[in-house]
Amino acid sequence: MKKSELKALVKAARKTVTENIETSLVAELTKVTTGVAKETKELAKAIEKGAKNLAKKIAKEIKIDAPAEPVAKTPRVKKPAAVVTAKVKAAKPAKQTATPAKPVKAVKAKSTKPAV
Repeated sequence: MKKSELKALVKAARKTVTENIETSLVAELTKVTTGVAKETKELAKAIEKGAKNLAKKIAKEIKIDAPAEPVAKTPRVKKPAAVVTAKVKAAKPAKQTATPAKPVKAVKAKSTKPAV
């Protein structure tokens, strides 16, 4: 595997670890705080913010090893051009409102001399 591919795998693994830690922290802290005090928006927001920061710190400390076996990439299968269907929106019916035509004002010419 290339070094860039390994970095991408480690980054993805670290992200999932961070999300898992964050969700478990939020769940446990809300369970504990609901037994002690009434749940409020401010308290929930503070718990989420603190859990996010703590999860980042913990995830930085965790050593994530690169996978021992190379991961096989699944090839993308493109649809043939004939199979691709286009979504066509139905045309909206035109509004039929009768509006009276406004008369056009006649504009007088300022000078009668032809332009040279």
